Amino acid sequence: QINPEFTSKTAELLNTTSSQKETVTNSSANADSMLLSIIRSKDHLGGSFFKAVPFLWFTRNNSGVLMPGESVVNAPPENAMYQLYDKVTLSIRNNELYKVGDSVDIYNYFHVIEHNKTRANLIKCVGSIKLTSVERNRATGQLYKVYDKVVGGEYLMKAELLKSQEIDTLVAPDISIQATLITRAEETESPHVFQTLIIDKGSQDGVRVGDVFAMYRVKDGVMSRDVAMTGYTAKVQTTTSSLTIIKMSDNKLSPGDKGILFRRTVFKGGGKN
Repeated sequence: QINPEFTSKTAELLNTTSSQKETVTNSSANADSMLLSIIRSKDHLGGSFFKAVPFLWFTRNNSGVLMPGESVVNAPPENAMYQLYDKVTLSIRNNELYKVGDSVDIYNYFHVIEHNKTRANLIKCVGSIKLTSVERNRATGQLYKVYDKVVGGEYLMKAELLKSQEIDTLVAPDISIQATLITRAEETESPHVFQTLIIDKGSQDGVRVGDVFAMYRVKDGVMSRDVAMTGYTAKVQTTTSSLTIIKMSDNKLSPGDKGILFRRTVFKGGGKN
C-alpha cells in the first residue's frame, strides 16, 4: 500500500514543469552528462558487468535448495582459492546434462530473505567455466571468467549469454514507476557506490535494464525531499530488479525506502533494452 502522501509527492515530482523536474531529478544536461560518465566507467556496460550483479532467486532445485542447478564446484586442491584459467573439477548431480564445450556459470549466495510471503535467495554469478571433459558424475573445465572468489561448493547453471551494450543517451521516462527497497545485497555497515539494491518492481511493472531510479529515505511514513542515492537497473526479473548504486548523497538506506524512475537508457543502435 503506497502512502497517500508519497503518491501525492510522486505526482508532484513527476510534474513536467521545469522547476519541479529540477527538484526531483536535477536532470540538466550537465547532470545527465555526469551520470553517463559514471555509468560508462563500468566497462561500457559489458556482459561481465550485467552478469556479476546480485539478484533474487525464488526457485528451488530438485533437491529443495534455493539455488539454480544441482551440480557444484569441487573444492580446489589444498583448500586454496581457484584462480583465473585454473582447471576446475565439478560434481554432476541428479543426472544434469552437460557436454564438452558448454559454458557454465558459477553461482554463490549471500543470504535468504522473505518477500511477498515467499522465500528467496540473494545470489550472484562469481565466475564462468568452459567444460573440457564430462563423465556421468564428474566434469572438468577451465575457469575463464572470475567476478568474485571461487572456493568450492558453488552451484552451476548453463551460461546465459549477455551481449555488451553501449549507452547512447538518457531520456525522460515514458511511464511512472514507484518502487520500494527490499534489501541491499552486500552486507556492509553502509551502502557504497556500485553496491546492489533490490527493489520490488520488475519487468511486469515496466522496468527495463538501463532505467535510472532516484532513491529517497522514508521515516515515519514520510519520504524525504532529498535524493539519497541514484541507482542504475542492471538486472530485471519478473517482480524484482537489481540496481547498481552510481551516485550517493547519503550513506543510509533501509528496506522500505522509496525509489522513483526518472531516466531511461537509449543504447547505441537505437535500442531501449
